[in-house]
Amino acid sequence: RSQSTSATDVLWERVQRLAAGPRQLLEVLAVAGRPLDEGEASRAAGLAGDERAALADLRVHRLIRTTGGAGKEITTYHDRVRETVTARLGPERLRECHHNLARALEAGNRAEPEALAFHFKGAGEGAPAGDYFVRAAEKAVAALAFDRAARFYESALNLRPMDAEERR
Repeated sequence: RSQSTSATDVLWERVQRLAAGPRQLLEVLAVAGRPLDEGEASRAAGLAGDERAALADLRVHRLIRTTGGAGKEITTYHDRVRETVTARLGPERLRECHHNLARALEAGNRAEPEALAFHFKGAGEGAPAGDYFVRAAEKAVAALAFDRAARFYESALNLRPMDAEERR
């Protein structure tokens, strides 16, 4: 085996030894692929009130780190952690993480439409994903990012039904 594969296997074994709460939180952070507010992450992981222990456990194992100046955002410690965890999640758990992230981010009312669209799409929820892709496209148009807007509109067209007027 190569050293890279061996390191990945060792990392995955560490992840599997985690208790349920910390493991769920790590899975959510890996699927998010970007720093999350601690509250959003713990809501998406289903940790009601006991996130402190899960966060401490993940920090001790060097699986997550704090980002930003405020110190309230967390992410996977390294891209290898994120890649290893997401690669080993089954399709059902991956969809569940995307669904939980989409709902937690939507409830937080701060997320970018593109992030919401990405997670609803990953959850297999085409209609809300399409709605958020339209919002992301409108935001891109306002920023004069027309290529980006076109990609978002195309995604929306592929994900949800639209009448002829809206399609135009």
